[in-house]
Amino acid sequence: MKNDSNESVKLIKDFISSNKECKENLEGLGRVFCEGGRIDWNLLYDKADYYRINAPLYPYQKKRYWYEYDGRRKFEYKFEDYCCKMLDNKMFPDDLKMQLEKFTNELNKYNSANSEDSISDLITLKGRTDDNYTDSERCIARKCYETFGYSEIDINDGFEMYNSDSLQMTTLYGKLRSEYNINLTDLYKYDSIRKLAEKIESNKMDIYKTKEKILEIYNKGIMESRDYYTDSRLMYAERIQKLNVIDFKVKKCYNNVMVTGVTGYLGIYILRELLENTEVKVSLIIRRMDNVSAEERLRGKIGKYFGSEFFDKYMERINVYEGDMFDTGFGLGETYSCLKEEVDCIVHCAANTSHFGEYSEFYEANVSMTENIIMFAEEGRKKDIHHISTYAVAQFNGAGNGMFVTEFDDVNTDHIDDVELFYPKTKIIAEKLINAARERGINANIYRVDDILFEYERGIMQENIDNSAVSLVMRSFLELGIIPDVIGLSYEFTFVDCAARSIVKLMSLSAYKCDNFHIGNPNTTELKDCLSDSRNIIHSELVSLSDFLDKGIEFFESSSSKFSIFNDILIHCFDGGNIQEDYRASEVGDDFTNSILEKMNFHWPELTPKVFNKYLSHCISVGFIKES
Repeated sequence: MKNDSNESVKLIKDFISSNKECKENLEGLGRVFCEGGRIDWNLLYDKADYYRINAPLYPYQKKRYWYEYDGRRKFEYKFEDYCCKMLDNKMFPDDLKMQLEKFTNELNKYNSANSEDSISDLITLKGRTDDNYTDSERCIARKCYETFGYSEIDINDGFEMYNSDSLQMTTLYGKLRSEYNINLTDLYKYDSIRKLAEKIESNKMDIYKTKEKILEIYNKGIMESRDYYTDSRLMYAERIQKLNVIDFKVKKCYNNVMVTGVTGYLGIYILRELLENTEVKVSLIIRRMDNVSAEERLRGKIGKYFGSEFFDKYMERINVYEGDMFDTGFGLGETYSCLKEEVDCIVHCAANTSHFGEYSEFYEANVSMTENIIMFAEEGRKKDIHHISTYAVAQFNGAGNGMFVTEFDDVNTDHIDDVELFYPKTKIIAEKLINAARERGINANIYRVDDILFEYERGIMQENIDNSAVSLVMRSFLELGIIPDVIGLSYEFTFVDCAARSIVKLMSLSAYKCDNFHIGNPNTTELKDCLSDSRNIIHSELVSLSDFLDKGIEFFESSSSKFSIFNDILIHCFDGGNIQEDYRASEVGDDFTNSILEKMNFHWPELTPKVFNKYLSHCISVGFIKES
């Protein structure tokens, strides 16, 4: 950081003496600021009273160029260490060695000045007249400084004052989560340092009481599997049996299928399935990004998952258009008019599935884009829609009271205001739009998909593997090296390649009308059995719940870095010990869909140590999991 305080003071004084009319002084001040100079802004505002306001934020290209402070220091520490190792080699000429030693010393001074112990000295806190800030307020402010880079922080300002995007908010949440027992939506519900600190202080986690609460919950059997929906299941089974036998010999054949979201995880696998196991041509609309053309982006994505030869093998059936699905007419100009006559089917995979973000971002990606897709389907040649949705719309359909949701149930928006997470909320709205399109005569199927995991054949996972909650939980248990011997921490391993294959098979149904399908592996796996299997290349030791919690207390008392991992598990797997006795989760019935798939010779595979080891090997190769 440069220190051009003398120049900035002179520029400010000259600007004020000119009755604040000399633009050259402001331009000079802007230059000093951009070069990293320190500026006393109070001089510029001449001690007048000013108030911050919420200015509108425009997304433009939605690209982020903020230079991460925390990540930058990590690089500099590593670089300093590397320089020291080079000096130890004693293989440099004396003059070069002197320069390297001088540079390393300067870098060491900088790193020391920006260590966590000294960060508090760089922050000016505002918002309390007595300057008596709580420990939580100071800690959150420090994390805000590390994330956003602002050294002057008012604890009453909303986080949006920092022009924070979803990536920055995710970064801030990651920093705070290791310190406090907070939920994903707390940063938006308690949207200032003061509010969040008050929430944290009122609900500060007492690890000892948390242990007692979790043990009490399990001793009462609250977390054990209970079938609250016996009657609903019986009615569901009877309804399936009454259905007419499907004629699988009659299949729906498409000529030109538009697939959205092909640069995403499920989308790229659906594209592969269409190319390998059907004869259709595919039309793909992809945005140009960072001067990389649409075709280059697709080639790069395909190459990462399936090899560079895959695109060339099927290129005669792939039509790539440079456009934007967010725009009316997809930003294609006259090409849009041609496509609306050529395409006879749309597979709509594109969605914002992030954990964090502004509601407007989710609405645009999950609702507005669906509106554009429906408009396209209704124009020109009539087109079928195959809309990819999520189990989450069913799991959040009961306003917290729990429901048994089947393929015969449409989403219920009566309690949509109770859905706090933006992803399921906007996907519920999107399903309502699809239902309305059906009423206008569009043939549309909805595929509600369970949490997608790795490819069954090779074990490879999505590029942004940190977005997979299940993978994060499994990594946490493996890093701890222990897992509690409890029933209830179970997952359905819905493999991405199998999910794509099942969707493409169901698309071919013609002689039977069904509006909704549920895509999920019915073979449930207990996490304790999966992660403690000694046949895995990495596995955790199976311990009693009491011993597991005692180990967490040991991490806490010794200030071990593993306590933050343990705390993550408490939050995500045990709700921080706050599970209510009348808690009842919604369940999703998928028997109807899977009965159809079985008749189409599709069977969901079970998880085996061999398959899981492929996944572990992949996670190690990409640095997501450390090999013990």
